[in-house]
Amino acid sequence: ATNAKPGSVEIVSYAPKDVQLRAQAEAPSVLLLNDKYDPSWKVWIDGKPAPLLRANYIMRGAYVPAGQHTVEFRF
Repeated sequence: ATNAKPGSVEIVSYAPKDVQLRAQAEAPSVLLLNDKYDPSWKVWIDGKPAPLLRANYIMRGAYVPAGQHTVEFRF
């Protein structure tokens, strides 16, 4: 539903080559990190590799299923 609350994201740590987040998604969502996209970034959801998404051409993101998850972007 378009009016559904998307959830929340908390920054656990933010370093130049390692960003760790805690996400609570009410529904399957795309977590958009408003940082520059580079294919060298890798993503892990709950410790498992996940596809890196290119969002709005210049930002990076990841698909997050509904529920609570840890998300890590590493360069």
